[in-house]
Amino acid sequence: MRALAICFLAIFGAACGEPFSADDAIDCSRSVTEPRRRLEACSRELAAIGPNGGTLSSRGAAKEALRDWVGAQRDYEEALALAPELGGPLLGLGRVHLAQGDLVSARRYLNRAIEENDSGIARDILGSYALRQRDYAEALSQYEDLLASQTDSAIGFYGRGLARLGMGDERGREDIALARAGWDSVDTHFGEQGPAAP
Repeated sequence: MRALAICFLAIFGAACGEPFSADDAIDCSRSVTEPRRRLEACSRELAAIGPNGGTLSSRGAAKEALRDWVGAQRDYEEALALAPELGGPLLGLGRVHLAQGDLVSARRYLNRAIEENDSGIARDILGSYALRQRDYAEALSQYEDLLASQTDSAIGFYGRGLARLGMGDERGREDIALARAGWDSVDTHFGEQGPAAP
């Protein structure tokens, strides 16, 4: 139905305001890396075709990238209400709450994401947060759980490696080497988190 509405609007234009186009639908997707452009495209799409969980989640991600925590939270919550099957809003709400220092609320959303679809992303978010807080035992737990479900995860090995090194366990170097062998740019995923990687 959404695709039909997008095609109709792309051909005939939106009834009011700046016309909405098929390009807006593409720009609203997560494939666009410039958050302001994505925010504008998603807003035009929402104005043209009405509330949609996927579009609200994409707009929430754009607001999150712009550090508009309140706006991102509002969009993610509305997306979740409209489309509770989507995982993106749960992950987004977890990240937004962590950015605001609210670990309790973040855990509620991220644990729900783990229960509904354990893709490893929620565990990585919690593990990364624990690394930044220098809570290496918690980070180790999250990354070991990630590796239990995804035994070849470069992110899992790297995160576990950083946690182990933070605890003084030199086996962390082996984990980081395994991660780099599986994904040569895994270092960029972690950036400045945790202790300096070998």
